[in-house]
Amino acid sequence: MDLVASAKQLMRAGRFSDALSAIESGPLSSTHRTAAQILKSEALERIGRLGQARALASSLLKSQLSSAERAACEYILGKVCLEDGETDDALGHLQRAASLSTESKDSYYLCWTQIALLTVIADRLGYEAAMPILAEARATATRAGDPQLLAALHVRVAKIDGKRGLGKSAKRHARFARNLLERDPNLWLEASIENIDFAASIVGSDFESARRHGMRALELAKASGVAVTYCGCLCNLGNLHQAHGEFDRAVDCFEQALTVFPSQGENTLISLESLARVRLLQGRKEDCLQILERIEESIVNDTDRVRYAYRHAELTHTQLLWRQCRFDEAHVHAERVLELARRVGDAFLYQLGLVTRAQLFLDQCRIDDALRSLSDASTHLSSESPELHARYEQTVACASVTVGDGASGRFHYERAKRLYESVRSRSGIAELERGWAAARQPSVEQEQIARRNISPTELASQQVLNGLAALMIHGARFEYVARELVGLLDSMGAADYAAAIVRTASGETEVLSEIGESSLISVTESARRMSIGSAADKSFEIMVSPKRDVASSATMSSLTVVVSTLRDLQRARDEQEQRAALWEVEETYQTDGRAISTGHMHDVMTMAKRVASTNVSVLVTGESGTGKEVVARAIHNYSERALKPFIPFNCTAVPREMLESQLFGHRRGAFTGAERDNPGVIRAARDGTLFLDEIGEMGLDLQPKLLRFLESGEICPLGESTPFRVNVRIVAATNSNLEALVREGRFREDLFYRLNVIRLSIRPLRERRDEIPGLIRHFIARAAEEFSKSQLRAADETIERLLLYSWPGNVRQLQNEIRRMVAFSEPNAVLTVSDISDDILSVTPAPVPISTSRGLEITVPLTEKLLPTLNRVEREMIKVALRDNQGRIDAAAKALGISRKGLYLKRQRLGL
Repeated sequence: MDLVASAKQLMRAGRFSDALSAIESGPLSSTHRTAAQILKSEALERIGRLGQARALASSLLKSQLSSAERAACEYILGKVCLEDGETDDALGHLQRAASLSTESKDSYYLCWTQIALLTVIADRLGYEAAMPILAEARATATRAGDPQLLAALHVRVAKIDGKRGLGKSAKRHARFARNLLERDPNLWLEASIENIDFAASIVGSDFESARRHGMRALELAKASGVAVTYCGCLCNLGNLHQAHGEFDRAVDCFEQALTVFPSQGENTLISLESLARVRLLQGRKEDCLQILERIEESIVNDTDRVRYAYRHAELTHTQLLWRQCRFDEAHVHAERVLELARRVGDAFLYQLGLVTRAQLFLDQCRIDDALRSLSDASTHLSSESPELHARYEQTVACASVTVGDGASGRFHYERAKRLYESVRSRSGIAELERGWAAARQPSVEQEQIARRNISPTELASQQVLNGLAALMIHGARFEYVARELVGLLDSMGAADYAAAIVRTASGETEVLSEIGESSLISVTESARRMSIGSAADKSFEIMVSPKRDVASSATMSSLTVVVSTLRDLQRARDEQEQRAALWEVEETYQTDGRAISTGHMHDVMTMAKRVASTNVSVLVTGESGTGKEVVARAIHNYSERALKPFIPFNCTAVPREMLESQLFGHRRGAFTGAERDNPGVIRAARDGTLFLDEIGEMGLDLQPKLLRFLESGEICPLGESTPFRVNVRIVAATNSNLEALVREGRFREDLFYRLNVIRLSIRPLRERRDEIPGLIRHFIARAAEEFSKSQLRAADETIERLLLYSWPGNVRQLQNEIRRMVAFSEPNAVLTVSDISDDILSVTPAPVPISTSRGLEITVPLTEKLLPTLNRVEREMIKVALRDNQGRIDAAAKALGISRKGLYLKRQRLGL
């Protein structure tokens, strides 16, 4: 294998450092030099040697390059400019790359360019503004059928959603990407996926899972050599240390990230913002201010402020000013945070901003303003971040103490503590204790506020209501649910003893929290266990010994209902999230009870509608199963003949000797066996449309009679002495190459031109993959109705796996596969990957060539003779296999999917 081919394989495997070493390891031939230089420039950009990548790509653009090669260079320069903080220049290069890729029909670099543009637009203009480019990237990746491109797009969407605080969505897209890479691995994309899970786990305060993903992400990123990914992993590791209160270790990680990949790009800015936040937590306010000023200096224009690092730096600046008691300035920055979060759709930052603003009002003793801000925050609380909810509860606790309601304050303080404890956030607990201690030291202004008296009954009611609300928000966090239920039992006084317990897979148990005397469990017959749920090889439950009275017994029954309802609520949330499919089809598709049209098929249908009003012959071409009859029916339905018969007739469905009789009809006694009159399909379609399928298989003896009918409208059935006219429109179809049949003398040229007045060509399904999601949904709906399976749908993973199949049988094969899946499914089920046929799942999608200039494709004219063309294809494939396997016969035979003897015989026959 030559150096360029080896480097390409390494880059596809996500090993960019190894790819660069391969390119630099030896001399290159003049024919491969340009391709090698482009690969080298891309590898340099990936591993963080930006200056060298820029210089090489710029010099290549000054030479004679193809459109595809220029697109690659522009793409590399766009990526370099992004990391150097030159966003406007980056946009220019990426837009040129997209235009050149489209011109050269290079789906590989077009998709990568669109993914890069998606990143820039989402960060600068917000997620809504990025939707059009996302739709384009999805269409490009889908048409290409390359699992790595689809995985890369999922990775990018996951990162965007993660920055918006949508941890579940980020994890979902990461899971899709991981599934796509099972058969076509890529170290760099796998590192990115692990890092997404790493970040989402930190945001969701699942620190055990975060540490596992983090170690794996660092390992893969280092092996891939991609500097920006390794930098991102270090930054997330710093965030993990910060959550654990290990501030010095967090600082080390952020500073290492800045050293590993010094640039002006997004990751550097994120590392700086994270470092500023830790310095603030350490109480090093001057250091924090210096870092924030460094971030501020990098802003080129006002549009930059909406970018992730800048808007979060704005929040850190707000908190710094608050700590410095510069409240007026802090409020200005807090309002700016909320405005930026609204503009870009960052729900998580918006929630943080509201809680921070409430804390500011509270420190100024502006109680009403603080309560309004807390009320706004409560309507936006989600299950994504227990720490955010804990900060909300902490602020409510401090507000209660401030107005003299110590009992309510204690209640909210305990809930905040339970939330922090459930996610093992030591830094959160430390911050809670600091804020709680400060709130309990009343100032002169606080003492002047009238204290509010609250009855025990009113307090208990508030505790129960707030507790139920917290349970609904965090119902999927079983440890917190167990702790909160024990707290509710305590507030209601319904149990002599209650404990939240966690059990490991090895049988070990740990008491998370408890109330009452544990000795009562052994003597109370009414003690009961209630399972909360299981996660990560741990099961959570509560053990309760209720008091022996009717009210306490009723309370336990209600508690059982609450736990069951929480499970149903979580299932409903999961169902709602699954329905938010990534690959929705943007185009409006039409159904006529038989088909769905979108993309290429939409264009064909549009043309069919236009020609329907004319009375000319139409020839529909395409592979078997592509939907030729569907197009013919559309022509009929859109025409003035729609209320008249539509008769489909397959020219291969009857024996040749009976074909004339079937088409033109016969009189009784016209031939042996003709016992009664037969009008024929032409007369049966009178005033309507006759669809002649497989017209290329009609024999030469019958073609003149069909030609005469097309020219004069007259037929003469067998046994009749005089012809008569019939008004019928002919739509013909074939999967054969009629031009080749004409040259071979097997099809009349005059008949061909008569049929070929208007031609509608339907591409095979593998060339219009963007239609597959819509077709799948349509066929599922039809089959579900046919089999009475009620509401069925396909999971996103199922659609993506079906997208990657080549579908040799085209739409017909897809429809049959969906009918089979639906037939075996349960009503109201979700069709999963396991429902797909084994013969489809077992097929590995072939890697799509990166461009037509890579030597992995050959073009053959479809008008040539079959055997010489096949011999040439075989010869070239064998040459490539022997070259790629360094002449090893066994390896080459295995790559070709034939035996060693078979390869020997082919080489002998072909003279190789």
